[in-house]
Amino acid sequence: MSDAPTGRALRMRLELERLRVRHGLAPPQLRTLPLVEPAEGDVIVEGYATTPDVDAARQRLRAWSLSWPPFGLLPPLLYRHREQAGTLQELRWTPRGLWVRALVRHSEAKRCAGFSVGAAITKYRIEAADSPAYHAVIEAGTLIEVSMSPAPCNARALVTARTPVLPTARFYALAQEYVGCLQQLAALVQNGLPT
Repeated sequence: MSDAPTGRALRMRLELERLRVRHGLAPPQLRTLPLVEPAEGDVIVEGYATTPDVDAARQRLRAWSLSWPPFGLLPPLLYRHREQAGTLQELRWTPRGLWVRALVRHSEAKRCAGFSVGAAITKYRIEAADSPAYHAVIEAGTLIEVSMSPAPCNARALVTARTPVLPTARFYALAQEYVGCLQQLAALVQNGLPT
């Protein structure tokens, strides 16, 4: 998981680093997943962007701990937390984690087998600080972005389905995206801008 550099996130990272040094543990090593074959055209991917498991950075997102803006405004889909990769189509919490469906257009992102999330953390706690099994439990935050990743921090944040988009389906997807933008604009005008 990547977190936005807020005071709480930086404090949590510092606490985790101090515990890593205190327990004499090596820095985390991310496992790079094999890339899938290159795809012509866009791809729809589905899977879990995050699960309630402890990740390589010793962080665990509590289920339903992240929120995102109302009115159907979904965060961006990025490649490795940096480049625009496509658009999120659906995002929802399940007992297994944060499930996502996305339209991926970025050539390298389409080949990734994993997900990662970026969040602004507002509440966390450290568990098992006196044990080498220490970790941070993120209890609340705001989802900033979902990324396609070849080396996800959470080993269970994986793409579980991948479907190529047919050319006519792409047209309808763009039309649906346009209608969605119009609906979001209408909702903002009707309800007023968030403060």
